[in-house]
Amino acid sequence: MIEILKNYGAYQDERKRNILTYLHFLEILLKEIGKRANISLKAMRDSFPEEIQDILNGKISEDFINKRREKCFVVWEEGKVKPQILTGDQTKQWEEKLSVQHNNIQIIKGNCASKGKVEGKVRVLLSASENDKLEDGEILVTFMTSPDFMSAIRRCGAIVTNLGGVTSHAAIISRELGIPCVVGTKNATEALKTGDMVEVDADKGEIRILS
Repeated sequence: MIEILKNYGAYQDERKRNILTYLHFLEILLKEIGKRANISLKAMRDSFPEEIQDILNGKISEDFINKRREKCFVVWEEGKVKPQILTGDQTKQWEEKLSVQHNNIQIIKGNCASKGKVEGKVRVLLSASENDKLEDGEILVTFMTSPDFMSAIRRCGAIVTNLGGVTSHAAIISRELGIPCVVGTKNATEALKTGDMVEVDADKGEIRILS
């Protein structure tokens, strides 16, 4: 068992090293593309791989990317080779679908990362740049956390993430701070909306929508 744990620990370190290396070179690449297309690095981070050629050809502007950031749906249907990126009126049908989904779902399930039970209002944060929106005691709901989320994590009543496991950033930090945490829900950011009142029962890995 000790040998297995040693190998697992080495694998985790190697995985993180490779991710950091990848992000380092990706940042350099996006910066260079943005420089050539006169688009800021922030906007380039919100672009998609299949858009790079159109960005370089001047078919996609920074203004378009900024407007899309305000509202868009990325839909990847089963059997399709690549996702659809929907904006404007195209998003209405998916807003309706998600609204129905939200109304029908009463309990969201995931995995317990840090035990505890708490009630509070949901605050959905899609990126760490929105940290200031979270008020003391609110339930932080996001895709997955990173060190950039720490200012929000220290104020939240509980953490709920779509992704991650018991060794993820959210799991480790929540245990250190004694914050209830449920990870791996897959759809919390879709099923929950900012302002929802919920009960997070991390012992059971459940989030119950109260109102």
